[in-house]
Amino acid sequence: MLEASSRTVYMLDSTTSIAGAAPSQAAGKAMQWQGAYTAEATTDGRYTYARKDPSGKGSWTLFYNARTGTWSLGLRRTPITGAPARTKTIFSVYDGAQLPHEIKGTWRQSQRGGGWTPASLKCVVGPEGAALLREKQEATARALASSAEEVLLVGLTASAARHEWLGRYKRYGPALVNGRHVLVHEDDSKKVMWYDAKSASWCIALHEDENLQRMRFFPNRAALRAVDPALAPERIVGAWTMRDEAQRDSYEVLPSVRCIAALESEGAAVVRAQEDAVHKAEPIVYLTGATPPSFAREWMGSYVLQPALLGTHLSHPWYRHERDSSRELRYHAHSGEWRVGRMETSTGLLSTAMSVYDGALRPEHTSASWKVHGDTGWQDAPDVRCRAQAEGKTALIADERVDRAAASLQRALTPGWIFAVRAPAVLAELRLALQSGMQPVRAYHILSRARTLGVAEAIIEAARQQLAVTVSQSSRSAQRPWADQASDKRKAKLSEANETSSNPVYIAIADRAVVISNASETITVRTATEKVQLPRRRRRQRRRQHVAGRKSTVSDE
Repeated sequence: MLEASSRTVYMLDSTTSIAGAAPSQAAGKAMQWQGAYTAEATTDGRYTYARKDPSGKGSWTLFYNARTGTWSLGLRRTPITGAPARTKTIFSVYDGAQLPHEIKGTWRQSQRGGGWTPASLKCVVGPEGAALLREKQEATARALASSAEEVLLVGLTASAARHEWLGRYKRYGPALVNGRHVLVHEDDSKKVMWYDAKSASWCIALHEDENLQRMRFFPNRAALRAVDPALAPERIVGAWTMRDEAQRDSYEVLPSVRCIAALESEGAAVVRAQEDAVHKAEPIVYLTGATPPSFAREWMGSYVLQPALLGTHLSHPWYRHERDSSRELRYHAHSGEWRVGRMETSTGLLSTAMSVYDGALRPEHTSASWKVHGDTGWQDAPDVRCRAQAEGKTALIADERVDRAAASLQRALTPGWIFAVRAPAVLAELRLALQSGMQPVRAYHILSRARTLGVAEAIIEAARQQLAVTVSQSSRSAQRPWADQASDKRKAKLSEANETSSNPVYIAIADRAVVISNASETITVRTATEKVQLPRRRRRQRRRQHVAGRKSTVSDE
């Protein structure tokens, strides 16, 4: 028979003592397996000890395995009806002690990927164990009471992926999950930060219900995770990791991401910087740049800053179109995108026409590529940018000039009631449109639409030919034949040689010949099979040298 004092044993972390580690250290190592275990039935000649798991889904069991000669500590889940109960071993120690508090061996902990690592466990009985447990519970209570109500998840992720999960999290009610508080994202209540006891890690993921009492957490869906048993997220010392989209079970380490208290010195400075960025938002921003031809250009233009709604917190500024207040530019916290769209009064949702996946605090600071929604669905729009001040105004004026030229070209291609479409007018408007800076792809799109209006095929083909010639000339003028063929030193020598004569000069370089007629004309490139011609003065010098050489040869003979 066991003595009364041995019927209850205390499994604790051996790094804590009565004189104790600091409260933060003791609290930071709190685990669900720690606590008082009561003796039950005997197995293999030794008692089995158990304690109820705080989650209510099973019990922690301390037992001896005679086959392996080990004491084991694991979680026994409540079995489904008809299924046998199984215990998943978390800790074990090779020791044949009759009682667990007599164990002298070193405990070890199983790893998720396989293998074992040393663990700091000890089993204590009597008043000492009760005192240690009480100190642990008091330290835990103090740590929870002093934990931050608001935290900031700050840092950088690889290629800014999953940046929408960073930001400010606030404590959600007094209830605890696995002995820790649950925190909710300030701008998106679907994103929660909680502690998962099974994996001993803090997870950030979406939950299933708005009601805390019915929240369902799925750690295997966590976007971010930190393996650390800390009682509060601001005490986490383990590295935060980000789940890989391609490989669901693969996590990438984020060395710069940290969780800090929002109201302490460092966190308060970050909060002030963010608030200042919002308060100093530009009064007007401009969406400018070329877009795919099928996209409606009326979404581009000036957007005016709007005040925050009464009683709401504004973490990002929001804007409305200067000419149409139903069009809005605002940050969508759930997806981490700046979106441009129209707010539907019936649903209260934003029908998106443009978006950019970027976590910048202000739209003019975005650097990622925009996407637009046209007739063919979502398309990349790499030339679109959000600008401010004089730069934005200048870009907007240039865009409006191009839009007016495009509208004039469309009118020239639209048959009237009396006058038909005339080729000279179309070609003239096409030249003006291209000179204004309109991209050729937009002109091709306008010509394609004109075919559906019944415009003569000959007119469209003539415009296409002129467009092709213009594009070809632009591409040739943009080329730099000297870039790959000659250095600056060679160009200087050729210019000097060209000044001596107005006649054409042919200089062979590698397998090509660069042709210069005079300093004011365009440099062209011809094949090296043509005769290499030198300036007149240099030809005379060569001829005299050649004649002098022949005379000297004859005299020698």
